[in-house]
Amino acid sequence: MDKPVKLASHREFTSWRAELDGKAVIVCSTGIGGPSTSIAVEELAQLGIRTFLRIGTTGGYSAAH
Repeated sequence: MDKPVKLASHREFTSWRAELDGKAVIVCSTGIGGPSTSIAVEELAQLGIRTFLRIGTTGGYSAAH
């Protein structure tokens, strides 16, 4: 990534703007769990962001365990 610029930082949310192959991208931490991820996605969607890529760990529920 090129030209990184820190946009904001509040609680578990930190966001950066940069360029990747000449296109603008935003990187945003989302904290832990679904609720904080939902907050970040909803706020970014209100700003017009339509493509999201989540990188990190995740889990699932199994009634057998």
